[in-house]
Amino acid sequence: MIRPGDVFLLADNVGIAAFAITGMLTGIRHRLDIIGILTAGYLTAFGGGIMRDAMIGRIPYVFQDPVPSSVATISVLLVLAFYFIKKGRASRIEQSRITIFFDAIGLSSFSIAAALLAIDRNLNLFGVVWIAFITATGGGMVRDMLLNRVPKLLFTEFYGTISILIGLLLYLLSRYDLHRNEGVLIVIFVSGVLLRLAAYRWNWSLPVPDSSGTTDDRSEN
Repeated sequence: MIRPGDVFLLADNVGIAAFAITGMLTGIRHRLDIIGILTAGYLTAFGGGIMRDAMIGRIPYVFQDPVPSSVATISVLLVLAFYFIKKGRASRIEQSRITIFFDAIGLSSFSIAAALLAIDRNLNLFGVVWIAFITATGGGMVRDMLLNRVPKLLFTEFYGTISILIGLLLYLLSRYDLHRNEGVLIVIFVSGVLLRLAAYRWNWSLPVPDSSGTTDDRSEN
């Protein structure tokens, strides 16, 4: 993937680690075995990127560069070791402020990198926004569906909206050839991180239509 600088490469790897850890902890909560836990971690970290690459017709980035898979594996194994040493306490990591912060970094970085890639492929507005959204959120959605639950970002979190906004903004900037300006990208990146942190802090979410009288079968596990 094309990056404007080392800062985005670092942010990408931090996001991979955070996504892998949250996926792993979800697997632990669902009482999966070691293979299941690793699968949940890898799906969360790489599922969106693999779907993106499949849609644009290229070999998935994670299958070519050993760094992303190494980052995810090391992160998962370290936290898994901590879980077995301090059983029952590792689940606190998922909702800790530092993990939410790293997750916000990954969300913003993944969205930017994906939108830039889509723009380079001359995709239209819908294509750019969709690629940004799928890359940043697809892994978590696949993981949740594998665990037979409705993805939380579809009904409780102001999460996917941030990647949509980033994709939309970068597409508009590309009309004026400003989408590769490092200063602009850094501002978008920081804004995306801050918006995610604010959404978590104040529990923002999009409006949900009134469904009085219907059965809510969404899993909260």
